[in-house]
Amino acid sequence: MAHIQKTNCPKCGGEDWRLASIVYSEGLTHTSSTSLSGGILLPHLEDGVVGVGATSTNGVSQSSLSQLAAPPEKVAPPKKIESAKFARSARSGFTLSAVTILSAILFGEVNINENPILMFIAIPLPALLGLIFFIKAFVHHFDPEVRKRYDEALRKHEAEHQAALHRYQHTKMCLRCGIFFDDRGIIGQRACSNG
Repeated sequence: MAHIQKTNCPKCGGEDWRLASIVYSEGLTHTSSTSLSGGILLPHLEDGVVGVGATSTNGVSQSSLSQLAAPPEKVAPPKKIESAKFARSARSGFTLSAVTILSAILFGEVNINENPILMFIAIPLPALLGLIFFIKAFVHHFDPEVRKRYDEALRKHEAEHQAALHRYQHTKMCLRCGIFFDDRGIIGQRACSNG
């Protein structure tokens, strides 16, 4: 004969519970409404214009309890951090170039007739640095090692979400004290930390 294990609330010991997924879905109400309106416009007494219009709205309302029992949300995947750093560096290089060129023009510090060497340093050097940063960012974006780390981060992110969904499928709400729990113990006042 098989042994049937009772699941009691780890906080109050209550035996009455419901799955969080059921509490969540029962608290959703789908609404739909349609309205029809019409009118007659009489610019002249003998001519009349009839107008008819219709609108339709659909929506979902959710109870407070359903919000507490919501499943885990899928968070946006991680971005390519390394590429973002190098892109910022490239923007910084180009900004430095632009500021140097504008300050040279506006304040007249670069005069080809007085100091031609300064002209070759003040404008091309920051522009060259900006170009180097840009090329480095572009090459780094397609670096296989960076792509590998990013793919691993995406897989880890997806695995964490799947684990959260799996745990949510076994999450229960105690009907006596209202706490959410599973086989591992108390989860808290919400079914998920981000739900």
